[in-house]
Amino acid sequence: GELGALCRVALLRANGYGPDEHAEALRSALDAVRAAAAHLLARRDDAPGDRDLLLRALLDADEEVQAWAAWGLARRGDAKLGRARLIELTRRAPSWGDHAPLIAADLLARLGDRQGLESLRRALVVADSGREVVRRLYPFLLAEADAPGPVTETLNAALQHEDPGVRRLAHDQLQAARRGVSGVTTGAGAG
Repeated sequence: GELGALCRVALLRANGYGPDEHAEALRSALDAVRAAAAHLLARRDDAPGDRDLLLRALLDADEEVQAWAAWGLARRGDAKLGRARLIELTRRAPSWGDHAPLIAADLLARLGDRQGLESLRRALVVADSGREVVRRLYPFLLAEADAPGPVTETLNAALQHEDPGVRRLAHDQLQAARRGVSGVTTGAGAG
């Protein structure tokens, strides 16, 4: 959300880039800087030249950069190209330190594609990054507030996860959703 965008702006500034210097930041040697630039570019309203920058970012060596670029293209109406790349990225199992498949699944779900949510559900079972999966499920849980569905079921299953931090975060999110609270994504109570 907005906090993530502010963090990415801060990352760009810390590396010498202004918040609107996407083209320059996309040429950085640092994957994190390029990913931050692609994220901010994908989120903003369309401006002249954005599509070309997103197409260039779609060819980046870093798959997180590609995921944000694909989502940005899909948001701007190039759904075939954007969704196709996101689907490709979700087919790879996430590993420790490599969150591109989870990011792609989250972004695909934001586009309303059920494959994204299904990928997150599968990743919860096989991924070493269960806490990140649970964090990414929370906005979708809030959307189910009136009628529990697959996200609620997934978080209920996460209550049995081997990682106590995953269990605690899932518990906190389910409780917060029952109270209608937005933003429980840190699992601060997790040990």
